[in-house]
Amino acid sequence: MSPRGWLDIAPLYSLVQNLLGATAVRRHFLTEYVRPKPGERILDLGCGPGDVVAWLPPMDYLGIDLNPGYVRAARRRYGSRGRFRQADVRTLAADDLGRFDVIIAIGVLHHLSDPEASQMIASAAGLLAPGGRLVTLDPGHSPEAPRTASWLLARDRGDTIRSADGYRALAHPGFHSVESHVHHDLARVPYTHVVLVCRQPVSAP
Repeated sequence: MSPRGWLDIAPLYSLVQNLLGATAVRRHFLTEYVRPKPGERILDLGCGPGDVVAWLPPMDYLGIDLNPGYVRAARRRYGSRGRFRQADVRTLAADDLGRFDVIIAIGVLHHLSDPEASQMIASAAGLLAPGGRLVTLDPGHSPEAPRTASWLLARDRGDTIRSADGYRALAHPGFHSVESHVHHDLARVPYTHVVLVCRQPVSAP
């Protein structure tokens, strides 16, 4: 198994993420951008082993991931606090899932080609209730990135790391407003993160 392949094992994935400072990254992401409210319906695309659930208030939570090992681990750890389903995040429909107040995708877009990412974002837009928001977090390229961050990005499992403009361009067709935010200091190691906050209007125009 390749070194990247080991990260398909849920406990190892969580361990590596936490060593790199993922806990602090998730806290900042949730506190500053997602701002989850008790009782909201939240959909977690590419939920992995469900690590983000530990930082959420009581919510109607659904996590979706294509990796069956991640889904099994999430159910064992957080099955009392949410639901988890194995599915492809690119092809979800409101008829199956209903509407959500907030959708999050942590570290998903940089694993998808432009057509795949656009398809996922369009699916997410169709799953949001009026006034809902899609909030994403991914590694990103930036001319201000520290040299160490660029070295680490080159070794990421994702093959389509983009700039903030690149991520934002994927989201604009399906959303009323799209904001991007770039950070270089959220993790324990120098790393560049891009956050997208994509919002739908409160009511139809």
